Amino acid sequence: MSRGLAALAIALTVLAAWFARSAQVAPLGYGPLGARAARPQPPASAPSVPEGPLARNPFRYVDEPAARAPSGPAVVRATPPPPPAAVPTPEPIRLTGFVRRGGELKAVLFVAGTTLVAAAGESAEGYRVLSVDEDAGVRVRGPAGEELLLRPAGR
Repeated sequence: MSRGLAALAIALTVLAAWFARSAQVAPLGYGPLGARAARPQPPASAPSVPEGPLARNPFRYVDEPAARAPSGPAVVRATPPPPPAAVPTPEPIRLTGFVRRGGELKAVLFVAGTTLVAAAGESAEGYRVLSVDEDAGVRVRGPAGEELLLRPAGR
């Protein structure tokens, strides 16, 4: 029976300590006996606010200090203008597709803004078509003598 009395004594001690602690903590905004605490008064040197529809800034609090004016002239750094964008040079010749005419495979070429149809051995706008193959592409010789291999778009 002494164990039961000891457990009861410990429980009562813990309960008394808890009540004593909670009596010391007062709710926020209330003084003793539930009386309301006095509201804090704004500082006496509050800046004057112009009258009108925009008389107050809702993003500025009373506790914040007013923004300081800059002490000297603002330093403006000149930024260099961005370099001009590189204009891509258009391809002088482009393969746009293939067509069969009279059982012969021909290449559809876009040369200097003009669409032309040419078979192997034919010339168009200074370009000579050397070979036409749907899988390998079209080989042409340019006006300067260089050979180009043109492939259809997507391959």
